[in-house]
Amino acid sequence: MTLLLALAFFGVCALLVWPAVRDPARCFEFPFFMGAAFLGFQGPQVLALLSDPDAMQPEVLQRGLLMLCLCAAACGLGYRGAPTAAALAWFRPETDWRRLFHAALVMGAVGAYFFYKVRTHPDYWSSQWTGSILRYSFVATVGVPAVALCALLYLRRPQWATALALAVALAGPLPQVVFGRRAMTFTMLLSGALALHIVRGWRPTRTLLIAGTLAGVLFIFAIPAYRAALEDREVTLAELAKIDLGAGLAREAAGAGDNASETEYGFHLMQAATESGRWEYGSLFWNQVVGFYIPAQFVGRERKEALLLEFGAEPDSTELRSAVELQLTTGLTLTGAYTAYKQFWFFGALLFALYARFYRYFWEVAKSPGYPVATMIYPAMVVHGMHLVTHHVAWASSQFVFFAACAFATYLYARKAPDSMRVRETPARARRAVPA
Repeated sequence: MTLLLALAFFGVCALLVWPAVRDPARCFEFPFFMGAAFLGFQGPQVLALLSDPDAMQPEVLQRGLLMLCLCAAACGLGYRGAPTAAALAWFRPETDWRRLFHAALVMGAVGAYFFYKVRTHPDYWSSQWTGSILRYSFVATVGVPAVALCALLYLRRPQWATALALAVALAGPLPQVVFGRRAMTFTMLLSGALALHIVRGWRPTRTLLIAGTLAGVLFIFAIPAYRAALEDREVTLAELAKIDLGAGLAREAAGAGDNASETEYGFHLMQAATESGRWEYGSLFWNQVVGFYIPAQFVGRERKEALLLEFGAEPDSTELRSAVELQLTTGLTLTGAYTAYKQFWFFGALLFALYARFYRYFWEVAKSPGYPVATMIYPAMVVHGMHLVTHHVAWASSQFVFFAACAFATYLYARKAPDSMRVRETPARARRAVPA
């Protein structure tokens, strides 16, 4: 039974990525990047659990594999069926590209400044960020959609002004890429590729898509060694080139080491939730909004904690470790499969179907040339969508609040005024506007 469930999981993930392999233009859509995230992140960890029969009890492993299958299948089923034209017709914004340029330049400059503040902060290399660096990081995020918007502007009209705006916007995120921030690296690559696809009709070749996906998987597991090398300020390029890119992936698939993986930890937490019978019923979504957007420094920690919904609290990790002899590393995530299970039992997989439906509508809007405010936040939301697999099921929705606010503010500034509000030109003004 365990082997059948594992094969079903890998089979469903293969079905998610296959449409993009057949038509590489679909690599920007939700099923592909979710299938790639499941295969690239949890696939090696599942293989490690299968190779070690003593890692956990069979029923625990089977429950976890079944939840993974349901979550992956929900991503494909929820994405089926294109939205009707009537469903998209309600929102037809008309934007002024000149004012969009102003907005992109301001967001890029603000992002570059606060990314610099983050990069020079004493806690930058710390594994846990608190205090001022979190505030700087929050404001700096406006520079991420600015890169996508500046790329659109430059490809649409290559001029020195749009090139300057793109350079300013890139000044903030690029050092994050150099320092091995995985999410930022994928966001920057996707911002450029999506702009090329929308403005110039570019699509990757099948070979490039497959090679890029495999390189991304290797990159994910090689980053810890890369960051460890960068902490030595005197490291040379020759020493960085000696990093074995495949060692991290091989170690993850073999289950080497004494520490539990995210997937193993999540499967044990599913067992603990089943035994306790305590479910969160969606409270994680509200708690994440409170955690991200209500600063304890301003309202007070007690008042902020009072806003949290505490029913269905997680099992204490210390008790869990002592019960199943788990050793956890700092920064271990809970995974989307476990957090969805914790909300509504196996029915939590339907949350992935709801996300898939949202991303289907989102893509239909973002891929249209007339919706730049949606296009500029789509690359970041793709990466946060993959965090549904690696982090927790409420990650994308909590991040969408911020990016939707950025898009709405940009739209309010850049929208064209209705005809009734436009200043009408007098005949004399019209004559003066005509060149001699």
